[in-house]
Amino acid sequence: MINEFTAHFAQKAVAVITPWLVVAVVVLLILWLVLLCRQTRLFAKPFSQFIRLPPFGKLVVIAAVCLCTLFGGSKEGGNCGGESGASGDRALSGESGGLRGLPPELAAESNLLSITAFEIDPIGGAVGFGIACASNLFDYTASRDLYLFSSTNLTESRWTPLGAFPMPEGTNACAFTVTTNDVDSAALPFFLDSLDGIGFYRFGADFDSDGDGLIDIYEALWTLTDPGNPDSDGDWMPDGDELALGTDPLSADTDGDGLSDYVETGGIAIDSHLQTFFEGSVLTNLTAAILADTNRCVDVDLPDPAPLLDETFTRLSIDVNGLVYLRKPGAVSPISARPYCSNVANSSFPTGTFAVAAYWTRLSLSTNAPASSIELKSDGSFIWVEYSNMRLADSPSPEENLVSFQVVMPNDDFPYVSLLYRTDGTYSDGRLASVGACGRNGAYRKSFCYREQGRIADGMMLYADPGYGTGPLS
Repeated sequence: MINEFTAHFAQKAVAVITPWLVVAVVVLLILWLVLLCRQTRLFAKPFSQFIRLPPFGKLVVIAAVCLCTLFGGSKEGGNCGGESGASGDRALSGESGGLRGLPPELAAESNLLSITAFEIDPIGGAVGFGIACASNLFDYTASRDLYLFSSTNLTESRWTPLGAFPMPEGTNACAFTVTTNDVDSAALPFFLDSLDGIGFYRFGADFDSDGDGLIDIYEALWTLTDPGNPDSDGDWMPDGDELALGTDPLSADTDGDGLSDYVETGGIAIDSHLQTFFEGSVLTNLTAAILADTNRCVDVDLPDPAPLLDETFTRLSIDVNGLVYLRKPGAVSPISARPYCSNVANSSFPTGTFAVAAYWTRLSLSTNAPASSIELKSDGSFIWVEYSNMRLADSPSPEENLVSFQVVMPNDDFPYVSLLYRTDGTYSDGRLASVGACGRNGAYRKSFCYREQGRIADGMMLYADPGYGTGPLS
């Protein structure tokens, strides 16, 4: 970050200083010519006329010469610099280590995707393209779709998304024609404008380096969010979620009411740093009670109430399958276990609860080393439910695919539920599980993961917050 800032500062400094250096050189050159003319008596008459001018007149003549030189030279140079910067800032390659980014050895390649032929038919309302890409480009994308963008003014940052066009299977080159029928209806006016002879076009592949649900080129050219940061405005809501809700991914408080978009709507946020497990003493070992009847959740009272924004929970119902329910005072009805997961965003849960799908899948307890356990623990400040060495029953080798996680209760200082993970085995990365939360009698449903490979990682920490339930747009 420091190096990037230094380079950016140096570029700005050069851009500011260069015109003044040009002015200084021009002034010195003029003075030298004046002295030369005076010695040789060349242009003696014009010079004598210049000398007779009052001081203010001399200043006006010199300033006019300098300004003509300055603006005549800097305009051409500025255009060249702008075009170079535009092409360099929007490279196709994704950030290394992302969910759908290119590996480092391929990220610097310049021929990953290129337009090899181009023909425009303004009368017929069509544009023809020839496209070629690297043979292994689609090994790192979620689909073979190519996304087309257009612009009629390169001085503007935004390019209009026109639609997605699939590359045929079994080839890395194709030709296709885009007509008015192929373009998204909202973008049709922009497409028609681009057919008038002032059209620029760009393609991008299906990379999502930061996993926020928006492809990299869409972020770089249309939303202007950061393709390498899932939360561009820092409000704990992924950029893709914000667009789906209609909030501004570049403003933490879209409606300006003093509450961030995340606090109003709630969500599942990811901590960008790896975390270690909490260490504490066992309050209640729930393993035996859960093994006695795996078809029912086990209830346990919290030693201290758990405040969650404007709600308070005093009791837990714990499912062996990775579901933990925070329950309000007086809740006594039993809750059935749910071994088969579904997407939290489309699931229903008992009313009056804050349901946390910490790692919802068919889990089993094993006495083999390392032995499994489910315990309620505390370190004096925090209280949590800890699932240790749980076996993934639906994996090919349950004894070789283990997951441990902690569900940390909120308190006055941390008004959200925290989730921490330790994974061991290929299948413990989220590909068999559903992770999310649901509260406020079903009004709040947030899914972080539903059977997604690579979504859950060792040392990951998530925060689940139901939000106030107020509108972030008004």
